[in-house]
Amino acid sequence: YNTTPTFSNGVSLVGSNLIVPAGVSSFTVTVATIDDTIVDSASPESLPLVIGGVTGAGGIIDNDQPS
Repeated sequence: YNTTPTFSNGVSLVGSNLIVPAGVSSFTVTVATIDDTIVDSASPESLPLVIGGVTGAGGIIDNDQPS
């Protein structure tokens, strides 16, 4: 499964470079996921985000329950 993230506040992805316009101090990254009934992991996926030496965190929590 491949998807392209979208960004708020004028932020864009050009090749492998994230372009953050001057004056933007925060933005949202949206990644489309597949809603299925498969339990993908016992723990949530975590994604460290490092931009310009500043580290943030993101995560994906599976909404499926073990059967």
